[in-house]
Amino acid sequence: MPVYFLCSPSLPELPTIDNISQNSNDSEEKVIRSKQIHWNEFIKRNIDLPTTKHLVNVEGIAVLQGRFHLVQELHVTETLESRLAMVSIRGETQIPMHLIEVIQLMDGILEGMNVIHSYGFLHPGLSTKKIILAGEGHIKLYDFCLAKDARNIIIFNKSKLSRSLNNFAPEAMYRNEYSSPADVWSTAVVIWELLTGKPPFPPGQDGKDFENLLAITPVETQVTKYEQLKNKLLFQCWHLPCPLRPTIPELRESYTKIFDRFKDDNYEIPRSDLYTSMTKTNPESDDEDYTDNYTVAS
Repeated sequence: MPVYFLCSPSLPELPTIDNISQNSNDSEEKVIRSKQIHWNEFIKRNIDLPTTKHLVNVEGIAVLQGRFHLVQELHVTETLESRLAMVSIRGETQIPMHLIEVIQLMDGILEGMNVIHSYGFLHPGLSTKKIILAGEGHIKLYDFCLAKDARNIIIFNKSKLSRSLNNFAPEAMYRNEYSSPADVWSTAVVIWELLTGKPPFPPGQDGKDFENLLAITPVETQVTKYEQLKNKLLFQCWHLPCPLRPTIPELRESYTKIFDRFKDDNYEIPRSDLYTSMTKTNPESDDEDYTDNYTVAS
């Protein structure tokens, strides 16, 4: 019998002003306190999502104390972070991750991200902690938000997570800007962890300007275990300024071509043309108007 849980609009453990970084300005503090997200629209857009094995299923809507809640299926299982931790413990291989498993996980992540982008969502906070392993090599994404709420969510996340390039794209970390390219950055971080077992960026390195970032960004030769899955486009997710990064569909298509070399009768790469995009095409939309020149505001 399936188990369900309620997804509510409240952000847990809102920080007090004392807990917010001294670098935060008054407007950031007000955003964190106000918790303004378009919850009812978020619920409606979730109902429109297609059935896919790579997103946590929405089973319905509940009303409690005058508020709408999403009813979603609960998966009591491990995360991608815990699976990666089992690969190597104290430097010794414990439960190896074979090539076909890596391909299935990577493809599921890219497909899931492609779907949520097609329906007007973004995923600030995407990490191996936020990816559920649902068995048989399938993953489930959850905790994404409407694209227009991403900036508010990222400000809140910055009050809870360490300010690292492994957690935030530069434009999100330094200017609270969040759009599709920031999702691409985080997706590349997750893929890198799958390929190497560790985050791409060393702690204490912040990439405050583009030249500094290039000096600490991983390079292709560092992928030594799954060399068959090397992809130059992955590194462009970090090497290129924000508006020039590959899109999720482009990244997914490039990997699909690589995965096709290993395709067999037991695993079929899902087609990316099964989903109809609902992303706004208005050039004035905040989600599509990228003016990032990859410099940090002083």
